Amino acid sequence: MIVASLSTEKLVVARGTLQVSPRWRDLTQSEWNQLHGWRACHGAEEAAGLQTAAFDENLPHDTSLRDVVERLRVDHGGRDLAVLYLHRGHQLDTRSPILQWLLHLLDINRNVFAIRVEHEQALEDAFSMARALLGAHAKVLILNDEVERIAERGRLANEVSYVVLEKERRDATATRRDPARSTQNHVREMSL
Repeated sequence: MIVASLSTEKLVVARGTLQVSPRWRDLTQSEWNQLHGWRACHGAEEAAGLQTAAFDENLPHDTSLRDVVERLRVDHGGRDLAVLYLHRGHQLDTRSPILQWLLHLLDINRNVFAIRVEHEQALEDAFSMARALLGAHAKVLILNDEVERIAERGRLANEVSYVVLEKERRDATATRRDPARSTQNHVREMSL
């Protein structure tokens, strides 16, 4: 689940969690051989029990994401809703980035950003990026995909959480004739 910092919390207009259902299976010998670099980086031994995740139609994403994101688009800004996709780990086919599959599944072709989130500091950095995106977009959908496509047996996650951030609404009493008040709101927004 996404836990936002206090400076982000006041920008949240929607949040939730989607339980996804990956099919986990052991890697084949051919797939195991493809992961030479990954194994070296992670110190995985030859006998390590690695598994890979796949969803319906052998896609790297759960198709139920399509309905959730479409509903969020309808409720929060249509096709102009910016999307920040947070993902973890690696996938078997490094020639076809996992974000491309998500874009195809969701029928998104603009205002999309992605960042790998492997630890808490990276998650904080992702929220900083989301707040920065609010400078150019009215609303930002953060999709936090916790499913690692390659994982050791027993470390299996099955959630995608989401948060929709919206620019802080300006105080209705601020007017052009009150520059001190307008400046104060601007400084507050910039200090997120």
